[in-house]
Amino acid sequence: MFSKIKAKFESMLKKLKSAVGSTEAKTEKTAGKDQHRKTDRNARKKSGKKEKKQAHTSQPRKEEKSPHNSSREQTVQKKTIPPMPELTPPPPEEGKLRFSDLELAKEIMAATQDLGFKYCTEIQAKCLPHAIAGRDLAAKAQTGTGKTAAFLASTMTRLLNAPLTDRKKGAPRVLVLAPTRELALQIGKDADGLSKYTALNNLVIFGGMDHKAQRDALLRAPVDILAGTPGRILDYSGSHDLDLSKVEILVIDEADRMLDMGFIPDVRRIVSQLPGAGKRQTMLFSATLDPSILRLVDSWLRDPVSVESEPEHVVTDLIEQRFYAVTSDQKLAMLLSVIKTENPARMIVFGNRKDHNRTLVQRLYAYGVDAALLSGDVAQEKRLKILEQFRSGKVKVLVATDVAAR
Repeated sequence: MFSKIKAKFESMLKKLKSAVGSTEAKTEKTAGKDQHRKTDRNARKKSGKKEKKQAHTSQPRKEEKSPHNSSREQTVQKKTIPPMPELTPPPPEEGKLRFSDLELAKEIMAATQDLGFKYCTEIQAKCLPHAIAGRDLAAKAQTGTGKTAAFLASTMTRLLNAPLTDRKKGAPRVLVLAPTRELALQIGKDADGLSKYTALNNLVIFGGMDHKAQRDALLRAPVDILAGTPGRILDYSGSHDLDLSKVEILVIDEADRMLDMGFIPDVRRIVSQLPGAGKRQTMLFSATLDPSILRLVDSWLRDPVSVESEPEHVVTDLIEQRFYAVTSDQKLAMLLSVIKTENPARMIVFGNRKDHNRTLVQRLYAYGVDAALLSGDVAQEKRLKILEQFRSGKVKVLVATDVAAR
């Protein structure tokens, strides 16, 4: 009996060992497969990293597009030019010069027709024939006489009559200097209106905002007419983004204001980078032609035609002027009374000091008057927004210092 039990025990032990051995073998096999998979994954991972690294190192480095490299043209959105209307000259009138009587390019003539320009103002009639002929010009003309249209129409005609190809970016053909950002923007707006039926590319640059955006626009495509303030022009020429050596026509607008605001040294530096007198056409416009302005004329113009024009009505003759003698503590009450009784659509209030102007705006707000402050320390972007709100009538009263309002 004992032998049977022993035999049965040995049989069970043998089966147990066999089962354990099978399990161990299976475990080892599974572990081996797992190790193989892990090794394989690691190998593939390393291989992938190596391939990626090889691909990265073997991939040619992309060259940055240089704005000055003409072999890599940047994508430029083409200007949409509408079809020109039929030209219909106005009837002749005695003592008046029609735009159609001048040798303007037909594209410019069509634009003047769209803008309602029929007969030249006095300054336009005196300037345009000489300007179109390429003569240097020193003109005495006040704001509002039409001088901007005079120099823009003539310069555009000259550009259209002598087109250039393979031009360098950042090298304008016409440079218009203005003392203030607002005037430069207005010149740009007028240029866009007059060049409506042309492919001319106009650009305005000024300090205080959008340095990179203006630089990119300058280098995006060849510029025909560049209007700007002296500081920003010197900025871009100093960084070699602006090449002034190709300028064919120089216009200095409101030279008297340039002198008053201390910009003449900057203008001298700009002029020194242009082609010399006699190799470019130069037109200078000023409200006065006093000795200090005439000295600039002698320095920058060659054999100029001098033109003096007075507006048909002096500005002050068109404005009703009133004088109120009030004490300092009565000024606000007087102003509120004028606003209430006159009810102007738009009103500008000039003040000598920025802090007093700021207080005045706050007090006007307290009395329910929509007012805005315009001063030299207001950011340019905000300043333009305020001006646009004033133009549209959203802001009724604009409180400003004389320089800021200018």
